[in-house]
Amino acid sequence: MVDHARLLRGPQHGEVCSKIDWDSAPQLLDAAAAHGAASYRTVLDLDGVPIVGSSGVNTLLITQRIARSAGGRLRRAAPSASVARLFQIVGLG
Repeated sequence: MVDHARLLRGPQHGEVCSKIDWDSAPQLLDAAAAHGAASYRTVLDLDGVPIVGSSGVNTLLITQRIARSAGGRLRRAAPSASVARLFQIVGLG
């Protein structure tokens, strides 16, 4: 479960501190929608994320689409090696 997913105003910075899976993905999407994933630049800090499940990948794809449709950008920072590899495979790299 996501311990917290917060996005701060200004250039957005979000931090996720747990795995992103079926249980936690909706919380991440809600936080992104509520706090500006569509802002000009959003950085999602994944340093505390050991694993991303298929629901998490889907949520990140949706969040990325929201940002792009509003003319913004979503960046992912500090993913683990396995999470970074997963992102490469699914086209989030």
